[in-house]
Amino acid sequence: LLALADYVGERSPEGGVDVSVKLEGKIVDTFGRLGGGNKEVRIPLKDLAGKKVTLLLQGDAQTPSAFALEARYKRPLDAAGTRLARRAAHGVSIHRAYSDAAGKALNPADVKAGQVVRIAVRVEAPKIDSYRIGYLAVTDRLPAGFEALNTDLATTGSIPELSKEHPFYEGLSGYGATASHMDIRDDRVQLYFDRVDAGRAVFASYLARATTPGSFTVPPGSGELMYEEDSAGYTDALKVTVK
Repeated sequence: LLALADYVGERSPEGGVDVSVKLEGKIVDTFGRLGGGNKEVRIPLKDLAGKKVTLLLQGDAQTPSAFALEARYKRPLDAAGTRLARRAAHGVSIHRAYSDAAGKALNPADVKAGQVVRIAVRVEAPKIDSYRIGYLAVTDRLPAGFEALNTDLATTGSIPELSKEHPFYEGLSGYGATASHMDIRDDRVQLYFDRVDAGRAVFASYLARATTPGSFTVPPGSGELMYEEDSAGYTDALKVTVK
């Protein structure tokens, strides 16, 4: 590839051949000229969706040419058929729960600005051979109006005792109910577990403060076995409103 790039790059743009682009035998109109004999063509994705098509580039066999493809599209986070709407073949089963700091029920449509929220995850490894499980990594993305709290800092304040009303109370109160490592970022919290067992769940929780009024989408949280391919799993997306 490097040799090809050098060869093409050494060629003079003057007198370059005009390459035609055809989709299913029909010429695609040029969208814009980029200089140096380069041009841009655009093909609406609606012309490609659900189809197997042939894209043909025709030029001069004696003149080197190169091309690049770029696709842009938007889909809802939970759209049917997207990776966020399903679990991979060996994917973990992951669930997320929002509650108040003590673990009591929280209405995500009525969070008060400045309120501290507990975010908990339950992750169950697939029933596969134990040697294939290895380490577990979880990424939980925060809504834009939230800030994760580092409870090791004195400025965080006291942490209330977990209420038995929390849906994951038993798991969060049991032995090994914390992640082996937690990495707090501006937009997400990453959790790592050094040990998981096939068919059994692990739990962890962290605190976040609602800092900015508004309505926000919480992207799906994700988990995967770090040394097992096709092992990702996803939570549902969520909407929260801070007042």
